[in-house]
Amino acid sequence: MLAMSRARPLGLILLLAGVSAAPAALAADTTETWRYDFGTKTGDGQYPAMNGLVLASDGNYYGTTSSGGANNLGTIFRITPGGDLKTIHSFAGGAEGCTPTGGLSLNASGVLVGYASGCGASGAGVVFRSSLNGTVVVLHTMSAGTDGYNGTSCSGRAPILRASDNYFVGSTCYGGPYGYGTVWQMAPNGRFDLLHGFNETWADGLYGVDIALAADETIVGVTVQGGIGNTGTIYKIAPNGTYSTLYHFTAQTHDGNQPQGIAIGPDGGYYGPVKSYAIVKASAKRGSNGVVLLIEVSPFSPMPDKNDLEKSRRTKPVNLWVNSADKSFSFPPSF
Repeated sequence: MLAMSRARPLGLILLLAGVSAAPAALAADTTETWRYDFGTKTGDGQYPAMNGLVLASDGNYYGTTSSGGANNLGTIFRITPGGDLKTIHSFAGGAEGCTPTGGLSLNASGVLVGYASGCGASGAGVVFRSSLNGTVVVLHTMSAGTDGYNGTSCSGRAPILRASDNYFVGSTCYGGPYGYGTVWQMAPNGRFDLLHGFNETWADGLYGVDIALAADETIVGVTVQGGIGNTGTIYKIAPNGTYSTLYHFTAQTHDGNQPQGIAIGPDGGYYGPVKSYAIVKASAKRGSNGVVLLIEVSPFSPMPDKNDLEKSRRTKPVNLWVNSADKSFSFPPSF
C-alpha cells in the first residue's frame, strides 16, 4: 500500500521497529521502518517476491526480485539488518532461468533454493540453488507439459518450501498433465516428483497460486478457479500423498472468490490474505527479551467498523511475539 503512493513502485522492504521495553508505550511506538526502496541504485532488482526474506547463517537476509538487475530478468539480493542491500546475482535467462517469483528457502546446508518461473532450457523455468555469494546452479529444469509452469498472467507467488525431511515442495499455475497447474516435490538428491495435476473434475481446483506447510507436513494450498462454483478452492495433500478439497468458494453472500494466498495460523488453522490490522494491546513478562502483541487482522481494508457486523465478524485476533533486540516477529512461544 505504501509503495503505490511513491513515484517508482518497484518494491520496498519493511521491518517492525520502535519496540519498547515498556509495554504501555508499545502500541503508539511500533512502526513500520523503511529498510530499502528498490530502484535506489543502478542495477537494482524490481518487484521483490511477496513471500518475504530468509535469514541465512551469516546473519543477513536474502530474497529475490522478478525483474530488474543487470539483464532485467530478476535478481537474488542480500540485505543486512541495517538496510545495506547488494544484488548478488542477476539472472541472464537461457538455461539458468529468469523471473524468480516465489522467494527463497534454505536447504539443510544453509544454501539458498528457489524457483525461477521463466526461461530455462524448455522455457518453463527452473529450480535452482545459490550460494550466499550468488553462484547459481540449476537443480531441475521444468517441463511445461509434465511439471507445470507459471505464465506472465499468473501471480506466481507460491513459495518453495522445505519440509522436515529436507524435501522441497512447490506449485504452479499452468501446465502439467491436464494444463491447469501442479503441486510438486523435490528430494534432497534432486529427484523431482509430481504430487498432483489440477484437472477439470468438479471437485478439483484450477491454477494453484499459493501453498503452506502445516505442522504435520500436510501441504495446504489455494486455486483461483475450479471447484463447484468455478471460483477457487482450498485443498490439502496429506503426508501419504492423498489429495482432497477442503473448501469450494462460491462467490455467494458471506463468501469470497478467487483466493490469492494462504497461511498456517498459530492455532493450526488455515488463513487467507490480511489486508489491514490494528494493535489491541501489548504485554511483556519481566525478564523476557520481547513482547507479545495482540492484533486484530481483517481481509478488508480499511479495518471495518465494529458496527459493520457483516465485515467485522471476519476480524480475527492473532498474537505476535516481537523480539526487542532485532524487531523480528513470529508466533509467540508459551508465555
